[in-house]
Amino acid sequence: MLLPLMVESRMSHYFFDLDDGQRFFRDEVGIECGDLHAVRAEVARTLTAVTRDNIAVAPLSNAKDADHQTLMIFVRNTSGRAIYTATMAFTGLWHDEGMPTVTELFNRDGYPPLIWGYDY
Repeated sequence: MLLPLMVESRMSHYFFDLDDGQRFFRDEVGIECGDLHAVRAEVARTLTAVTRDNIAVAPLSNAKDADHQTLMIFVRNTSGRAIYTATMAFTGLWHDEGMPTVTELFNRDGYPPLIWGYDY
């Protein structure tokens, strides 16, 4: 009887550095990922979690500009070469009383609302 060949899974080590626009956090530990799809999945999980936390905390901490935040993750391999970068942005805009309502924007010639570049 032949026994199944045991193949050791070869996982690569990656480092996930984070830049929040004010500080840079260098990952000194990293994690192992089975392939580049796993790297991207880890970036997506990490970036959404950190973004969610930063957006929720920024207004409470009187951040410099809580309505304009950009977070970036840079993935490095063990040789230090950047292999992937992802960015998550949050932009908030307060409307003054002179701006049209959403209903007025939608009713304008049947077109969807145009916020940027529309001459109010």
